[in-house]
Amino acid sequence: MKAYVTLALAAAALAACGGSGANDDVDFVDSPGASGDAPPDNCNVVIDFTPKKPVAGATTVVRLRALAVNAGVILGYTWTVVRNGTVVVPTEPALADNSEATFVADVATAYAVRVVLANAGPICFDGQNMVNVVQPGAGEAVFRFHVIPPPGDARPPYDDLAIVTGGATSALDHDLVLPEGGVRNGIVTGPNDEPVPGYLQFRPITQRDALVEAYAATQGGYAARLGDDRHEVLVIPGRGSPLAPQRLTWMPGQSTLKLAAAGERAISGRVRVGAAALAGASVQLTIDGIPTTIGTTDATGAFTVRGVPASGAPVEIAVTPPATRGLPRLRATSAQLALDQELAITYAPVTERDLAGTVVRRGGAPIANAAVAIVGTIPAAATVSTGAVTVDAVGEVRAEALADASGALPQLRAPAAPLSAVIAAIPGDLALTAVNLTSGVPASISAAAMVPVSTEARNAAGPLAGVTLDAIPTGDFALAGTPAVRATSSSSGTITLNLAAGATYDLRFLDPGGRAAPLVRTNVTTATVGATNLLPAHTRVRGLVTDGTQPLRGALVQVLCATCTGLDRTRPLAEGLTGVDGRFTLAVPNPSPAQ
Repeated sequence: MKAYVTLALAAAALAACGGSGANDDVDFVDSPGASGDAPPDNCNVVIDFTPKKPVAGATTVVRLRALAVNAGVILGYTWTVVRNGTVVVPTEPALADNSEATFVADVATAYAVRVVLANAGPICFDGQNMVNVVQPGAGEAVFRFHVIPPPGDARPPYDDLAIVTGGATSALDHDLVLPEGGVRNGIVTGPNDEPVPGYLQFRPITQRDALVEAYAATQGGYAARLGDDRHEVLVIPGRGSPLAPQRLTWMPGQSTLKLAAAGERAISGRVRVGAAALAGASVQLTIDGIPTTIGTTDATGAFTVRGVPASGAPVEIAVTPPATRGLPRLRATSAQLALDQELAITYAPVTERDLAGTVVRRGGAPIANAAVAIVGTIPAAATVSTGAVTVDAVGEVRAEALADASGALPQLRAPAAPLSAVIAAIPGDLALTAVNLTSGVPASISAAAMVPVSTEARNAAGPLAGVTLDAIPTGDFALAGTPAVRATSSSSGTITLNLAAGATYDLRFLDPGGRAAPLVRTNVTTATVGATNLLPAHTRVRGLVTDGTQPLRGALVQVLCATCTGLDRTRPLAEGLTGVDGRFTLAVPNPSPAQ
């Protein structure tokens, strides 16, 4: 069985180490007597080294040091350093007893180091470590590791950061020790101790991205997997509750989350189209990340929501007009709006068009029962004002209808503006067509056939089989809620899929085999997919996930961009499950490779 070094010391030794080199899967064969399940009173050995981030060169010398625990009388140390899985690198004693040794790190790669003790005490488990030697001038990047424990484990998700150094392919070791946790039961109540059902989001103070979701049932009871850390909790009461969402604090041992009346108050406003009131529109604010209740405008355009204002905090306003009106949805953001004054939300004067009777065609023939979404963006569709402060609101158009058996649309109202039609002839058979309603309504809308595209996924060594490609709709195509398309490369590296003519996509290539880093291409059309797509050079990271004593099998490990925002922050660069030994190996983009 493998020898697992003491994780706290190993993490300290590795914390400053970047990963760079040509070695992907360096490892030692197991030695007799080694065990990953050693009780704490057995002999263990940890290997430390300096410098912490060696740069390859003919004069670069790495000094190794063996730190033994419970070894008793030590008779000798035997060092082995292996490069590229097969090349044995000579070592020289640095101390007379050989407890410290050196080797020359002239190649940028990962060097697997082992030390075997001869001792007169208990059985001693061999020490192992990885020394990642980087190329001169290699850049660095910070990646976020997100771990979801295996099913049945009561620990919550866990986040950690690691610095990865670019250059040649490396084998950075990054071990992850999941903290203690368990299922915490509690209840959500209102100001008068009444139970409050709703949605809960627990966010650890020290790990903002390792959030946990839960639901409070009818009687307010909830169960959530949480660690022994202070958490920020967003509580969103169920629809129909008079209480506004609030952000609370949860501490270990706390069983009740009580919504307070203090700070919560009514926020009012009015929605108009020009000078006319707009009835039946839904309005919701989000204040410093906390949503308010949802209000509906009355016959005078007036609405009221309940929320917790915060001075100087960003406020997002969202307005959804009635489906029978050809108005866009509104979104505006400002930190200057005074919520103690009435919000005046005013649509710019707009002409509404009705596409009733417009026929959907393909190749001149009508498409029976086609699903049509009229979509688009209007930069300054409305204004939002309080007192002297006025901000513009962006309008998003999304009006949907089904054509009849003759391909004709029923009532379908939209603003008189340059827009697009997303058409589904049948589920999965999609088209994107420009529809300019500025001067009138077209007699028909043409739906082009989907375009078969083919590309080869490869790395520098050649074609890659088993690569997945996700084509993610963007722009107007995404506004219609169009799902992504996935395809996988064949044994020859070929990927074939059908895309909508005129639409734009973000392409995300991912190699589950870890032979290359993910490739992301933005705003791609059927004409720009390309005959080949070269996946970039990768850096390989591997590690061990444990509960502090035992390896965890079946934990999901994701590597994500640590500095990204929006959707890019949530999309894994690589992911995989830990094996029976708790270990994982993943390929991530090589950060700023040295030239």
